[in-house]
Amino acid sequence: MKATDLNLSEMPAMTLHGPDGFGLTQYSGDEYALVGGFRDGSSNAGELRLKYQIYSHALIDANGGDFAKGEIGYCVVRVASDDGEDQGDILGLIDIELKPKYRKSGHGKKIVRDIVDTTKSGNLDIHDIQKKAKKFWDKMGVEYAQKQTGSAQNAVLRKQESRTFNEDIASVGEVAAMAAVAGLAAPVMMAMIKAAYKTGKGINAIRKIANRAGVKLANRVMGEELDDFNKDEPNKSTVAVPGYGTMNIDSLMKNIIDQTTQMVKQMQGGAQGFRNADYALNSNKVLPTKVAALVKALDDLQAIRSKGGANSRNIQQEAEAEQESLPVDITRIKNGIQEYESKQYISTEDADIMRRGISALETGRQALGAEQKSVLQLLTMLMPK
Repeated sequence: MKATDLNLSEMPAMTLHGPDGFGLTQYSGDEYALVGGFRDGSSNAGELRLKYQIYSHALIDANGGDFAKGEIGYCVVRVASDDGEDQGDILGLIDIELKPKYRKSGHGKKIVRDIVDTTKSGNLDIHDIQKKAKKFWDKMGVEYAQKQTGSAQNAVLRKQESRTFNEDIASVGEVAAMAAVAGLAAPVMMAMIKAAYKTGKGINAIRKIANRAGVKLANRVMGEELDDFNKDEPNKSTVAVPGYGTMNIDSLMKNIIDQTTQMVKQMQGGAQGFRNADYALNSNKVLPTKVAALVKALDDLQAIRSKGGANSRNIQQEAEAEQESLPVDITRIKNGIQEYESKQYISTEDADIMRRGISALETGRQALGAEQKSVLQLLTMLMPK
């Protein structure tokens, strides 16, 4: 799909599959799947109260297809059970619980949005919102029922249409200013903002464009800054890695260095190491996702520092050299492949395949996306000088 074709109201939601031979169902989307559909308590006439386990496709892929390691939590929903076109339609969310390590990582927001986008009416009833969860649901934009008593509250979450989104982000003039900074047409700029809002990808680049244009986008569009900012030890602040979980900045840095070092050792061992690296960088994409999350967190720290005040006191200014874009050196990458071939770490056939792959990337270099460019940057760093 091209950016100019993007329409939030037409984005695919989760699709109902089943029931299978055991009467179980599954709702599956691009990022998550709700699996099971076991009855969970009493329900109203024409409805079923069902419990589903929540799985992340990215985590399953990251663990070599291990389905069990992709489970991140569960939810309980109200589903239409009467025969007819509404059968299987999700009517309400009664409970949702994520495992501790997957909280504050963006999973909850995305899963709830997938569920509400699945509803045929565009409205999802949210039941029994507890006081401790109210902040989350307020950020989601729920509408509370009037004249409620007791500590728990009921609300409705509505599907977000393009109209609502446009009113929330920026004026036409502000989008035009961002487009001018980025050298893009205004409709393309708007489509990129919408895509970043819907998917969570590219938010860091949008943030930089907005800052250069003097535009402040709503938090709902830009996403929150650090999930848990530690003003005393900024590098202990929590970072959300989409589809993976949360870590503090120092731990994430170490994790990336360890994973990259291990990748280099495998590459030095021969062709299979390069195949593993290709999978990690281009198919699994956990490592590039971690790097992007880390860079965003470091940018967030510098943004907090630039605002001044008590929160900025312990944040060190990055050296100018650190803020420069990482280099891409195609010659260095090709020389590295040649060296590994000459040392018989890899076969001539594999070396030729790698060279053709690098040449293909080099040919389309001006149109590279962030992920492809990051691959070339990483290969430049990994190859011997």
